[in-house]
Amino acid sequence: MRKQAIGNHPTPGRGLALLLAAVPWLLPTAILGGIGLAGFIFTPHIAKASTTVTGVIANDTTWTLGGSPYILEGDVVVAPPVTLTIDPGVEVRVMGPYVLLVRGSLTAHGTPDKPILFTGDSTGRWKGLRINSREHQKVSLVSVIVEGADVGVRFELASVNARNEIRDSSLRHNDIGISSAIVTINAPFIRYNVISGNRIGISAGDVFANKVIDNSADGVVGGRTFYSLVARNGGVGIRSGNEVAFSTIQGNGGGGVVDSSNVHDNNLLDNAQYDFKWTRPFQTSAPNNWWGTTDPAAIQKKIFDFHQDPSNAGIVDFTPFATGPVSTVAVSPERSRLVRSAYLSALGREPDPGGLGYWAGTNLTLEQLVTAFQASEEGQRVAAVRALYIELLGRDPLGSDNAGLRGWVDSPYSLEEVRQAILASPEHRRRAG
Repeated sequence: MRKQAIGNHPTPGRGLALLLAAVPWLLPTAILGGIGLAGFIFTPHIAKASTTVTGVIANDTTWTLGGSPYILEGDVVVAPPVTLTIDPGVEVRVMGPYVLLVRGSLTAHGTPDKPILFTGDSTGRWKGLRINSREHQKVSLVSVIVEGADVGVRFELASVNARNEIRDSSLRHNDIGISSAIVTINAPFIRYNVISGNRIGISAGDVFANKVIDNSADGVVGGRTFYSLVARNGGVGIRSGNEVAFSTIQGNGGGGVVDSSNVHDNNLLDNAQYDFKWTRPFQTSAPNNWWGTTDPAAIQKKIFDFHQDPSNAGIVDFTPFATGPVSTVAVSPERSRLVRSAYLSALGREPDPGGLGYWAGTNLTLEQLVTAFQASEEGQRVAAVRALYIELLGRDPLGSDNAGLRGWVDSPYSLEEVRQAILASPEHRRRAG
């Protein structure tokens, strides 16, 4: 019999052909029609060809292919600062309305040929993965499949110096595929996933280069969407978004984009009712979008605004508009990683999605990117704050204390005010003796 190992383990042109060439994900119209830790004890035991788990994981643990499938017969909590590592090909089967709550770290890296599966049983939905990590904990989900849950993956808290992520994964047949309560700069990376067959695809979060398709209600609710395909959802494609850019929103049954701000550089096509609906009582702009036509009167018919509801809705200014399809081809993962590295090396922060897309579209090397970022206004302020740390505290915060560094860089205080604050800090007083 096997025993579970517990311990230290480690974007134009006309025509459909050109449209499809420019936008590979664009689909032809013919196709589109509070658990606490108290009371839990971690009790793994072995069944034949499986490992049963329930309770608290209190030590660094690895779930291996040899111990798969892992059967969850109750709530499982990854305690801080513990790391749970799940190897490629492992299956995690949740046998009831239970949750896998991560308060520590989780590394679940599958491969394209050996994805990690999180699934429920036939009796009803399980509660999904709840990410409640803080401090310096991190959750990284790569090439995983999450299915059959109330919420497949819910990000509840952000780590201080790490951004949680889910990428290259599939969220399917859940009530909500992915949900994020985090709207700050530390919002999780949601990238290169396929979110399909759920009721709602994604609720909030930064959505980058995802396919959100064939969900029965809304595709995306809230958050920011970039370089994505949002298509064939039964409800609205994107509702109440903070920004929608370089994406294709097509063939959604409840409308394309509704009450979303900063809607620019997209393909808005063939959605039921309206491609863009704006019910808020102030004017908004939706420039540089491709509406399938260059006739302003025809474009206006695709938009719901003041013209349909003069008592309540503001006007949508859709000029200038694109004269052909907008490219929504996202950057490669390799370029994405290079740009992220340059941001961290020069600025001590992760890139915003718009910046990531812009710089990844260049052919600059890592060194050239770092040089460009350092020469920017932001980069010069970063350098000045770093110099104050080194002078007054004897340490460089870049890399080791990015939260502190960015706190001062992003603050409204002058450099002299930052200096005085550091001089008054307990750390400086201790160093001064």
